Amino acid sequence: LREKGDYGIRKRKHTFLLSGFAICKDCGRRYVAEWHYHPKFKSRDGKIAYYHCQGLGKKGNGCKAPYIQLEDLELQVDNEISKLEFKPEFIEAVKRNITQVYQANVDTNKQMKKAIYNRRDALYAKRERIDKAMMDGNITSEDYKRMKTGIDIDALDVQRELSEIEKIRTVDVDVISEVLDLTKDIAKAFRDADIARKKAYLHFFFKEFLVKDKKIVEIKYQPVIDVLQQANTVIVSKTWLKTWDSYRKQDWVNEIEFPEFTNKEVNRFLNIFN
Repeated sequence: LREKGDYGIRKRKHTFLLSGFAICKDCGRRYVAEWHYHPKFKSRDGKIAYYHCQGLGKKGNGCKAPYIQLEDLELQVDNEISKLEFKPEFIEAVKRNITQVYQANVDTNKQMKKAIYNRRDALYAKRERIDKAMMDGNITSEDYKRMKTGIDIDALDVQRELSEIEKIRTVDVDVISEVLDLTKDIAKAFRDADIARKKAYLHFFFKEFLVKDKKIVEIKYQPVIDVLQQANTVIVSKTWLKTWDSYRKQDWVNEIEFPEFTNKEVNRFLNIFN
C-alpha cells in the first residue's frame, strides 16, 4: 500500500474519499465532489461539501441525479466496510505466516551479514600477512603495493555490501502491524486511517459504488473478495437490488463453515495484499 501510494490519483487542492469510486446508476458517469461556501453554514465554518454526477449542469448530459452531502454518502460507504470481516481462523493463520516470514527474513539477513563479515576478516588477515612480509623483507616494495591495492579494492567492495545490507529492512514492522490491524478489524482500520490510506483500502476491496437517489444501490467488488470467499476466509454482507423498479434491498450474510487454512491459501491473500 505504501509503494502504491494513492494509486496514481492526481494531486488536487481538495482530496475526496470517493473520487473514482462513486458511479451514477442512471447515466454511468462518475460522481465528483466540491465545496460550497456560504455564510449560512456557520456550524461548518461557512462551507459544505457535496457529491454529484458529472452529468449535471450545462456541460453534462442532462442527468437528473440529485446532489448528496459528502457525509451522507461516505457514511454509507463506511457501513459497507463494516460488513466485511475475516474469520478468526484466517486471522490466526495470517499471524502465524507473518511470524514465519519475519523470522525467515531475519535469519537470512543474519546469514548474509555473517558471510560478508567473514570476507572482511579474511581481508584483514591477508593485509596483516603482507605487512609482515614486507617488513621482514620477504616481498619487494612493488609487490607490496600491488597486493595492497588489490586488498583495498576488495575491502571497499565489502564495505559497500555491508552498507547495502544495513539499508535492507527484513520486514517493515509498520507494515506487519497494518496487515494485522486490517485482518483483525477491517472497519476500525479503515476509520483510523488517513484519507490516502482509506482510498488505498477502498481500492483493495471495491471497484465501484453505484448511486441512485442518494443511495448506494449496487456494489462492485475487487477480485480479491472472490478469492477470499472461495477460500472461505471472509464474511461479506452484500446488498443487491430486489427488483429494478422498486430498488428495495435485501441483505444477507454468507455464513460459511470451513476447515483450517493452509499456508498456500494464506500466502495467496498476502500476495494480493502486496
